[in-house]
Amino acid sequence: MRVMLALLVITAALFAMISTAFGAPEPEVIPRRWQLNAEVDDLRVVTVEVPDLGPQAYYYLTYTVTNNSGEDVQFYPSFTLATDDGKIIKSNRGVPKYAKDELLRQAGRGRIELLSELDAQGLLLQGKENARESIVIWPCLKLTVNEVKVFLGGFSGETRAVTRPDNGETQILRKELMLTHEVLGAIDPATRLPLKRTQTRWTLR
Repeated sequence: MRVMLALLVITAALFAMISTAFGAPEPEVIPRRWQLNAEVDDLRVVTVEVPDLGPQAYYYLTYTVTNNSGEDVQFYPSFTLATDDGKIIKSNRGVPKYAKDELLRQAGRGRIELLSELDAQGLLLQGKENARESIVIWPCLKLTVNEVKVFLGGFSGETRAVTRPDNGETQILRKELMLTHEVLGAIDPATRLPLKRTQTRWTLR
């Protein structure tokens, strides 16, 4: 059993080395820096009736973060949503306060401790008893997309310095959790159905 486990680790490490040599760099197979546990709920699109703006569509998801890393961590996450038509959207931007409060209220039913994105930031102590639940929101700019990716940054301390082939400059890549979603047809916010998640993996970007 130990031999098989060792072979699996060696194989995974070789795969990571090959990926780095011939394509985009991959995170360490075994984390060497602190890493937080993230339980991420479904990504959904809903409509909120915003005063003076009318019905507006928003992506949102909730997550739980737990620090089992062995050290207290300053938790200042970032959340980026990217669609296959080239749109890259930072969370919270372009979302009116009314919509944030309304979605926090809706998603927080039965979850007393659900925090806004900003309130979830700060020193995260170790242990399950210090876990935090939070909501993340983005404006939905277009309902007809084929793929939606969400990148969660700030959940790992791993970084990698790489040299850009186009200009020779050094760039720092950070380990982020990537969630890929497939969209079959146009998104219908009225259904409140989750987008189909096809992949969850760590990446460097």
